[in-house]
Order: sequence, then structure tokens, then C-alpha cells
Amino acid sequence: PKVLPGLFNKDISLLDIRTNQNQSFNVLLVERRIKEKKRLILRTFDQEGNLLIDDIIEIEPQYSIISALTSSLEREEMIIAGTYGEGNSRQAMGFFSVIVDPFNEQVVTYTDFCSLGHFLDFMNPKRATKIKTKAQKDKSSGQLPDYRAYVVPLRIEEHPNGFYLLAENYFPSDTSTPYAYAN
Repeated sequence: PKVLPGLFNKDISLLDIRTNQNQSFNVLLVERRIKEKKRLILRTFDQEGNLLIDDIIEIEPQYSIISALTSSLEREEMIIAGTYGEGNSRQAMGFFSVIVDPFNEQVVTYTDFCSLGHFLDFMNPKRATKIKTKAQKDKSSGQLPDYRAYVVPLRIEEHPNGFYLLAENYFPSDTSTPYAYAN
């Protein structure tokens, strides 16, 4: 066993630990500072726990990272992908992704759910159209779209032409009723 430094500091949350194809492993952290810039911190270690990569990625101030995964280096490049929201909400506004390149400026791409072609297909078509129209109106006036959902990323699939993020949209159950545990 080896102790890895800097994982459990104040204002830092662990998002992902993933073993890579080359037997190294990634640790993905998010630094949540209210007044300062928020940052994703990616650290890659070898089998013995020696630090190979220490990469810091700036997050836009209006967003907060809710959940994220790293790819496992089946390809030459690594990606971080997950969900983002606003403030301390656990509901996501959309997906984000960034190609890891510790030697250059890294651009984080944010895509709200309403911009995705089929994300709202589970809804009544009339309701989905209303939500998409409202989101377009919000974006054109410089505001963030107000559609939120509970989404958790499950896995990143790596393919020769790119990456797929597999995620689940869920509705939390409310067990606060007295009948929740009744047979």
C-alpha cells in the first residue's frame, strides 16, 4: 500500500479513480471554491503510486462539476467527461468534456441537455418542444437554460474515431411517505 497525497483536502471532492490500459491509474478531483476559480485536478500515477501527470483544468465560474469520469487510455488521448450544473444543485444542466493535454491550454466543452437531439425523447412531444423553445430563448438572452435533470455518467467507451459517454437519466424516489416501507 502507498498513501497518495492531496486527495482529501478541504474543498476537494473525489470524482473518479480509474485504472488505465498501461497499468497506471487516474485520480480525478474537483476543487470547489466559492469565491475562487473552480478546477478539475487530474493526477495519473504508475503502479507504485509515483506521480506521472498532475494536470489542472479551469472550470468556468458559472458552472460546477457534479460528476465526471476519465477514459482508460485505450487510445493515445485521454478524455474527461461528465455532468455540470449551477451552484450547489445535484441536478445537471448538461454534459461537459475536455481532452487532457497537460502541456497546452485545455478547452472544456459544455453542452446543455436541450441542445442534444434526442435527450428529451422520453417526454411527451409537446412538453419537449416547450422545454427546447424555452432553452433557446434563455440562451439567446444570455442566460443559462433552466432545464435540469438527474443524470449520472456510467462509462466512457473508447473507439478508434472517438469516445462515447454512457449516462443514465433517473428520477429519485421519495421515500418520505409513511407507506414507503409497508408490505
